[in-house]
Amino acid sequence: MHKKHYSIIAYFISISLLFVILITSIRMNAFQHSFYERMYKSLQTSTKAQVPQEDLMKATTALLDYLEDKRDDLQVEIHRKGNVNQAFNAKEILHMEDVKQLYQGTLTIYRICLYGMLIGILYLGIRLKKGAFSYLALRFVNTALYLIIFASVLGAYAIIDFDRFWTYFHYIFFSNDLWLLNPATDFMILMFPEQLFFQLVLRIFACFSIGVGSIFVLCLYFLKREIRAFTTRSSLLLERMKKK
Repeated sequence: MHKKHYSIIAYFISISLLFVILITSIRMNAFQHSFYERMYKSLQTSTKAQVPQEDLMKATTALLDYLEDKRDDLQVEIHRKGNVNQAFNAKEILHMEDVKQLYQGTLTIYRICLYGMLIGILYLGIRLKKGAFSYLALRFVNTALYLIIFASVLGAYAIIDFDRFWTYFHYIFFSNDLWLLNPATDFMILMFPEQLFFQLVLRIFACFSIGVGSIFVLCLYFLKREIRAFTTRSSLLLERMKKK
């Protein structure tokens, strides 16, 4: 019973750690202002949207601050086509309310996983003492293997057909069609075209892969050392028994 109990906790820690790495990767990349600035210049967004670069960054900062709950609204004025206008219309604001709700809900799960993971590690450390890390490492390797297979398939699908991947993403996480924006009327779709999101998803995937891969290799290295140490101890024990 105890072993099953420990195993459940270890797998919870492993899954929580993977989720924490994913959300950390998203936060590190999606809220990096320099990324948007580079993409706007690369895609010539300022020229296409007829908005000065500084106003693009002004609107972007407002959006990112809104998602992080650093501001309460998206009322921001920009210069566009020679006139001063509100950057976002009612439909775009409603969509961003949905995005913010999704993001803030994800952060709540992130905190639960983070604190739950720390409590679980502390508990196993007390109960299993020196064997806790080996126990966790083996469970993490098992969990990560399944994730690596799933992420590889998902990543390949996104690269092959990003448009369909991005569409399914919105169908899964949003219950309305507010995300279907029109470049003729909605400024946000000009700010964030598919090429930008494609690069952002690639950066998040790369960051997540590096994080998971590093821990995965570390766990394998530790388990390999444990196996060698166990083999050495077993060999010494057999030699002593033979001598007796």
